[in-house]
Amino acid sequence: MNIGSAGEDFGLMIVLLLAALLLPMLLLFLTWLLTKLLRLPGIVTLLLGLGLVGGALLAASLYLDAAGQPVIGRIDVHRETIVLNREGGWERERRIELRYRSDGAPIAEISAPSESATSLRPAPQQFDQLRVGGTVELRILPLYRSLALVRLADTSTTDAIPWQVVALSAGGLLLLWAISHLLRSTTGGVAVVVLAVIVGFGTPLALGYQRSQASQKPGHAPAARHSRDRRGRAYHRS
Repeated sequence: MNIGSAGEDFGLMIVLLLAALLLPMLLLFLTWLLTKLLRLPGIVTLLLGLGLVGGALLAASLYLDAAGQPVIGRIDVHRETIVLNREGGWERERRIELRYRSDGAPIAEISAPSESATSLRPAPQQFDQLRVGGTVELRILPLYRSLALVRLADTSTTDAIPWQVVALSAGGLLLLWAISHLLRSTTGGVAVVVLAVIVGFGTPLALGYQRSQASQKPGHAPAARHSRDRRGRAYHRS
């Protein structure tokens, strides 16, 4: 899911993106203030804050599923790059850039001022089925003027939710709850310190060893796939 807009509303889109970044911090601050006034535990503050932020994102995504308008987008850029990190690992980044009309009218090969544009990151199986110059079904939720939430029509909220991140977040909250109870006793506090030292030193070493082993395997480094821009010129990144 991303925000799309016409060229004339690009400034408004920047303002909206900045507001979207500030909104979670504002919700967390209001939650902290409320829990201070009610004298609630700190873990409650964290849970309420995360619940408000996650709930707002989930509500917007579900509303896009229910009330989004179907439109057709034309793909101008179909790009797959390989991003290397400092630890020697890598990951593929898949992105498409496309144009669409909010009124659902057909898209011409040459861009027009009445068209809106956005970029999306499809799932690998979706990405491989798309081509430059081809069309794809979208679902948009108009916000203001040409600003709209945009997502591929065959992607729902359940597909877009990063379940691994959700599971890790839930595990982290449970761990914080357990630590808060252990710290109430001296023995529990010592156990928490020892566990923190082990995790703090052991995790980077384990990850570094795993990456070094993977990098030594034949064919580890993937070849960069070619991409095409709207003019049909081929290029690649590595």
